[in-house]
Amino acid sequence: MTMAVLDAHWRKCGMSHFLFFQHFSMQPMKGMSTFAFSLMITTHQHAKIRLLLLTGFFLNGIEVKMFTSVTFMHAKVMVVDKGKKTSISSVNFSRTSFTRNREAGVVLSGDCGDVVTFISSVFESDWNEASVYSPTNTYSSSDQKYITNSDHLPVVLPTVHPNPNAYITDVTNVSDVEVTILYTSPDYALSQLNKTIQNVEKSFQLMIYQITDSALCDAIGTMHSNGIDVKLLVSSRIFSENDWKSAQVCYSKLYDDGVTIQKTPSYYEFSHQKFWIIDGKEVHLSTGKVQSIA
Repeated sequence: MTMAVLDAHWRKCGMSHFLFFQHFSMQPMKGMSTFAFSLMITTHQHAKIRLLLLTGFFLNGIEVKMFTSVTFMHAKVMVVDKGKKTSISSVNFSRTSFTRNREAGVVLSGDCGDVVTFISSVFESDWNEASVYSPTNTYSSSDQKYITNSDHLPVVLPTVHPNPNAYITDVTNVSDVEVTILYTSPDYALSQLNKTIQNVEKSFQLMIYQITDSALCDAIGTMHSNGIDVKLLVSSRIFSENDWKSAQVCYSKLYDDGVTIQKTPSYYEFSHQKFWIIDGKEVHLSTGKVQSIA
């Protein structure tokens, strides 16, 4: 279980926050991002942090493991203080994601016990299968002293300089939210997504990085031919050339069938978000791309 995915009808889950990350900048501090620096400080305040990713956080006593059971560890999930807050998003913890991409995510808080239980079970399962991280990085004595310094230092976010043409979103607090579906890939995400698509009645709005899975591309085309109002907003740039070629095959087919497709503005490095809106009633949020390997 590797790619944590949240599909939700936003109706009832205590106080929740729907976040769009638009030009939220991170600044390197001697090679360390602001987010990484914040984690270091949190560790020095005696918080227990476990990471399923590759980093040098081990220098500060953070438990780090590498998950190698599937192609990629593509999940972007955090559980804070045993579920007081839970985050699921499309955001890689990189400078590009926070400063130059279009990303989307949610922070859930309040009475979300089932969500926390599910996410925690996925993490624990993957954690138990993962290998202990063996560092290959080397650091000078001055860098190591800096990284492991336990003195309290402020975390300062740099000034934001968004593109003047960009739509800037605010952090929006939403209450009375219900999370109805949680699933992971590759366990049963594809079957659940197909089921979701088949139940669309009137409209389907998809904003996603890329579509390269031929079966899902066909399913979207079938929705359109059945009279569903389908609108796709996809990234104008795709990192992998092979993925770009596969996506163009899908987009060309859907365009020829009459599906409305637009590419996001070029001032985003990548439109990396993954969400869709069904019948104007349900918001589904994913960390995964619409491709076979996901």
